[in-house]
Amino acid sequence: MNKVVESLHQKFPSVSKSQLRNKVREMSDFVDNRWQVKKEVLDGVGVRISPEKGRG
Repeated sequence: MNKVVESLHQKFPSVSKSQLRNKVREMSDFVDNRWQVKKEVLDGVGVRISPEKGRG
């Protein structure tokens, strides 16, 4: 998550890192030991979720 926050902070330097981190957490869930964007967020921007190969 730190890399995402750093990248966003470079693009939006006027926004604090804590605000960016909070927004990223709002849009994601910690699942299977990693952060994943919530399905409803992906649906809202028109991104389809493909099933991961090799999982299950």
